[in-house]
Amino acid sequence: MGWKRLMLVMAALPVLNLALGCKISSESTPAQTVEVPPKPEYVEQIELAYGAGRYAQKQAVEADFVVEFGGSTLIEGTMLFNREVSKARMTLADGTILVFDGNNAWVTPEDSAVQMARFHLLTWPYFLAAPMKLADTGVMYEEVGEVLLTAEQSYPGLKLTFASGVGDAPDDWYILMKDPDTDALRAMAYIVTYNKTKEEAEASPSVIEYAGFKTVDGVAFATDWTFSYWDPEQGKMGKPKGHATISNIRFVEPERGTFAPPLNARIDELPVVESPVSEPDHGENTDSDQTQADDAE
Repeated sequence: MGWKRLMLVMAALPVLNLALGCKISSESTPAQTVEVPPKPEYVEQIELAYGAGRYAQKQAVEADFVVEFGGSTLIEGTMLFNREVSKARMTLADGTILVFDGNNAWVTPEDSAVQMARFHLLTWPYFLAAPMKLADTGVMYEEVGEVLLTAEQSYPGLKLTFASGVGDAPDDWYILMKDPDTDALRAMAYIVTYNKTKEEAEASPSVIEYAGFKTVDGVAFATDWTFSYWDPEQGKMGKPKGHATISNIRFVEPERGTFAPPLNARIDELPVVESPVSEPDHGENTDSDQTQADDAE
């Protein structure tokens, strides 16, 4: 996920509503069977280490967060998302409210300068809940052996890809790096195809490193994230390009209407990438948006 400012859309980020739709016919036809790959022991170990079973009993997560890239704050506020990470709401430090209702991303007030709301709404919640989302519908697994985090340090890895049509960016991929002693998710390499082609995204992969683990009601969360550029042959490259701090994590029961479209809001559309070389036209904000996205990746 380079970030496509940011974008695990990584999305992004990753980013990701992993519900499969089904076509209903008035005729009586045999139900189609969706082949679900077996869950690897690798994933089961991570789920056990993080308390995924306890997480599955909760309704929603709320947390304060600050994301910084290039020495400045990219986004700051409070995020609230449902267990599935299919709906989210953010109240930013400047009072702007972002909502993803499961289909559309909304920004209020309409004249807010916030860009890439959809990316933010789907990316940061996913990164926080990632250890509990590794076996979602549409996730596919690929064994990759040992993966370099640095030139001198490697971890057991597993690559995640997504079935066609899954989420906003099905071409995204993640490479997990698991601590063999604790089964904690030490890091994830990723690409973010939000606002760019897969070829462009794969030219500059990124990696998120997780630290500062805290347990909330039996569920573990990483509260300190570091972002760097990454190369599969060298590991992370150069100095860190970004950092995120998560605090005051709590499980909540959202009030009715929490994820409904707010009043006086505009829709933040999903960018359409027209070709491998052309960049989408965002008007006067094109340069800043592209830079944010690239940094966040």
